[in-house]
Amino acid sequence: MQMQKIWMAVMAVAMMVGSAQAFIVVEHAGANDPTTEGFNANGDAGLGSAVTDGGTAAWKVLDDQPTELSYGYALSAEESSAARNDGFTMRANVRLPIVGMPIQSNPFVHIRFDGDKRYFLRWGTENSGAVNVQLLGTGSNTQELGVTTDDYALYEVTYDGDTNEAQLYVNGSTVGNGVLPMIDGGTNIITWGSGASTGHPAGEGNFSLLNLDINNIPEPASLALIGFGGLALLARRR
Repeated sequence: MQMQKIWMAVMAVAMMVGSAQAFIVVEHAGANDPTTEGFNANGDAGLGSAVTDGGTAAWKVLDDQPTELSYGYALSAEESSAARNDGFTMRANVRLPIVGMPIQSNPFVHIRFDGDKRYFLRWGTENSGAVNVQLLGTGSNTQELGVTTDDYALYEVTYDGDTNEAQLYVNGSTVGNGVLPMIDGGTNIITWGSGASTGHPAGEGNFSLLNLDINNIPEPASLALIGFGGLALLARRR
């Protein structure tokens, strides 16, 4: 009877603090080395470095070699399921210092979830310095979208699990709607960095922020509170 009451109390705490909510599952910030933030490096580590870019702390990924550098975080089964069913937001605060940079094998963010759904967010620049951003999915909404800025801009890809569509926002303004994911199999993962520059001009992306915010994932802090609630009840009974 005592254990039943404890279990009921713990479940009540779970309903209050462990209910489904948005949660940043992985994040790069500032000039931190991404390998210290939960990302695994793949490729030539010498292509990444900390920078203070016009007073903004960032991590530079330079694409000037035939090799590449990317940082990856593998999604758990729970995270992938929540991304598919309830949606996610993928954010990148980026500046593109090099002009005349086509959208090919240059700075990018990529996510694959649900085993076969994926999106690419990637950038290029015109000779004028205008930035082109492309949310690459499937269907007719994969065109390049002109965004004029030579400063940092916040790019957000928001996926809706109910509609199976993503929206692209730049500094809070909508620039792309209703983009369906590409479909092919692979590992559930978020990756970002640069592609190999073979056959393409060099490119560079300075990332002051990169994160993945998945809806309806209980926060670890909430789970800890559940445990503490149960332990407190046990102590009180004793």
